[in-house]
Amino acid sequence: IAGVARETGVMTRMDVNSVEITAQPASIDEAMTINIEAKQACPRYAGRVIKAINPQAETPMWMKEKLRRSGHRSISPLVDITNFVMLELGQPMHAFDLAKIEGQITVRMAQQDEKLTLLDGQEVSLNSDNLVIADNNQALALAGIMGGESSAVSDATMDIFLESAFFTPDLIIGKARHHGLHTDSSHRFERGVSPELQVQAIERATQLILQISGGKVGPVVEQCYN
Repeated sequence: IAGVARETGVMTRMDVNSVEITAQPASIDEAMTINIEAKQACPRYAGRVIKAINPQAETPMWMKEKLRRSGHRSISPLVDITNFVMLELGQPMHAFDLAKIEGQITVRMAQQDEKLTLLDGQEVSLNSDNLVIADNNQALALAGIMGGESSAVSDATMDIFLESAFFTPDLIIGKARHHGLHTDSSHRFERGVSPELQVQAIERATQLILQISGGKVGPVVEQCYN
């Protein structure tokens, strides 16, 4: 939407109202350790721990309506916020339930025939050319395509790890279709997401989470290899 607004402003010679993004200062020290093994596939990865989120919070009607008009149904505040920021800025994001992550986050290539149960309940058998987000024990998400069931946020989630990354398009293209998937995230990453949006998206999503669900935020951690 931000890109469409810029193009429309140029064509109509009108001022553009940019999304106001304010950096959210950390109120807690907790941070996730991030290890990037597949640096060529993931040259930039940012994340932030947010704790003490109100699980009883509800997505406000203005956001539900904007999502509906964009073809998305409202699911829960955390999922809705990540979808909203994706639509607004063009940066796909993912929220992991912090309590379900063992140890650190590692971005790596999958082991041949490694198994992962996705958010839609489908179990996929991965190839060694699939990029995954993993913890110390297992793959948690198929990078740039879909999160896993084992680390999914729920109505009871209070603590999250918020992810915003840049994945190299050449290493994402075709991977979703190979597993019979086509997601908003893969659609964008295959065509190329700006490599400069990751921290902005984290800050924007943090703004909305604090506004809608409250919480305490840790520092933004970023790994960059370009």
